[in-house]
Amino acid sequence: MAAEGALILDVGMITSVGLNARQIAASVRAGMTRFAASSIYDKQFEPFTMAVLPEDALPPLTPALDREEDLTSRQMRMLRLASCALREAVKKIPDAKDIPIYLGAPEPLANRPKPVEEKFFRHLGIQSEVAFNVAESKLFPNGRAAGLMALKEGMLCLASGEKKYVLVGGVDTYLDIYLMGVLDMEERILGPAVMDGFIPGEGAAF
Repeated sequence: MAAEGALILDVGMITSVGLNARQIAASVRAGMTRFAASSIYDKQFEPFTMAVLPEDALPPLTPALDREEDLTSRQMRMLRLASCALREAVKKIPDAKDIPIYLGAPEPLANRPKPVEEKFFRHLGIQSEVAFNVAESKLFPNGRAAGLMALKEGMLCLASGEKKYVLVGGVDTYLDIYLMGVLDMEERILGPAVMDGFIPGEGAAF
């Protein structure tokens, strides 16, 4: 059994306030939010306030995945987000092909396709062009605390001595018409008539 604890070798991030970890850290320290009216409208026909990236800030979906007929728009968006953060996180790692990813992801909605499934890892490898250990990667589709659950599993893996390196991350986007509609009906989104809601956004980190 290895000693408890771990060293963070590098990080990768992308959110509405930055395209990499340095930009995001500086933006957060400066109190920037990037809240803006979105292209999705609520039940009062008013645009939702959201924190999302401009379309041209993300790489396009690779043509190899464009042919995947079962990918939803939300899954495509998450692949584009996660690929950016993953590429940044592995820049200093000479060879990541034996490193598994433990990924926190959104929870599924009733009667809807799962936001993320195990094949997400294969798609992420194609989109990011990063070779990692797809076979041993693990998904935590638990929403909210999913990233912490993935981190705990990663720490246990390192402590067991099974792996020398692991990649721990999370990805989500609320830029989805159905999801926003459900949250709107439940009055969970901050707006003129909902004072205790939240402002949806998107991002990825490893």
